[in-house]
Amino acid sequence: MCRTLEQGGRRCPGGHSASRTAQAARQRLSRARKALAAAEIASSQSGAAAAPDGIVDARVRVAFDAAMRNRPDYGGDSWMSITKLRRQMPDIPRADLDAVLDRMLMSGQARLMAELNQKTLTEEDRAAAIDIADEPRHLVSFSPDQAASAQAAVAVAKQRVKDAEADVTSLKQDAEQMAENADARDTPTQTAASAAADLGISTGTLYKWLKSGEIRKHGVTGRKDERGRWVITLVDDAPSIPRADVEQQIRVAYKLLAGRPGSWVGLAELREFVDAPRDQVDDVLRELERRPDVNMVPESNQKTLTPEGRDAAVNIGDQAKHLIWFDPQPAPPAVQEPARASVDDDIIAAYKALAAKPQAWIRLSEIRKRLTGWSRADVDAAFDRLLTAGRVSLEPELNRHRLSDAEYRAGEIKLGGEYRHVMQIF
Repeated sequence: MCRTLEQGGRRCPGGHSASRTAQAARQRLSRARKALAAAEIASSQSGAAAAPDGIVDARVRVAFDAAMRNRPDYGGDSWMSITKLRRQMPDIPRADLDAVLDRMLMSGQARLMAELNQKTLTEEDRAAAIDIADEPRHLVSFSPDQAASAQAAVAVAKQRVKDAEADVTSLKQDAEQMAENADARDTPTQTAASAAADLGISTGTLYKWLKSGEIRKHGVTGRKDERGRWVITLVDDAPSIPRADVEQQIRVAYKLLAGRPGSWVGLAELREFVDAPRDQVDDVLRELERRPDVNMVPESNQKTLTPEGRDAAVNIGDQAKHLIWFDPQPAPPAVQEPARASVDDDIIAAYKALAAKPQAWIRLSEIRKRLTGWSRADVDAAFDRLLTAGRVSLEPELNRHRLSDAEYRAGEIKLGGEYRHVMQIF
């Protein structure tokens, strides 16, 4: 193995490619800057307009324009359900979005109205409505103003550039700190090619062992340095990585890979961005899965799994999990409202333990069995809160034959004059 100068050797030369995380962050920044330039050109061509009051105001306008632009009635009397608007902005707290819509209504920028055909409303639509003058409003509309839309697009693009620049700066600082730590440790290292030759295997096999963690069975391990190159060390010489650092890498990787807040991300892709031993990453993933704002599920269509996808799975409760999800709007800290937060979190945890795939419908009777520490009144109140906050969906059982089961009916809850029997986290 290559040794340090003090040991009569030298560090082996490595590649010069940037780390995947830093490269992805820079690409995201480049795309954001290009989008901003295009938005500013469009804005200059559409004429002057007042800038939006805030980034949430701008995002609301952009979301409406994106959803309605291809509709034939766009430019006339176009209406969008508030349910759809909330789905497109899951990271915005309900109270903040309500305040923005109220302000835009008062300033004449937006119109809000109730759904005329109340029979078409779903429970999600009712829960998503905003109350204006004690009347629920389910639909929102904006006048087709090209200049206002262009200014909103510019505001959103500027915010995305700002967020991307912050990510690049943070990753650069982390890389510099890692380099300083590596220099301070002066740990003896070896290149991947040299280690593969010593082990009598190909470099490709070595990379597979590094990703799967099997490399540790042979007394060596690997990590990626600040330039993204593999550095091989003896297990005994390998520095321990703080658990908090591994969790932070996982969260940063999820943010970079998720197409939008609340998306599902494959563990195969996520592991590429996490620089830590396989067993340590698995331990952190198992701990994260127990939290109410994190969920992990198997791939529902096993035929679509690649060999890499299967190898990247983490086993939890004798089940291989392939996908991870972070709640874009986690529940308030338990210290603010201990009893309420606990029962709500227990319901979410019970659902995740029972759900075999994303967005599965679970019987309320099965969830109640796991909430033995709470009274029925507490659980019913928590179901109502979660539904109102838009965190879950509660629906009646459509198959009436199933309702002949007394245990099935025992789990039901009556909300809005209707009995609900199943729950879904979407």
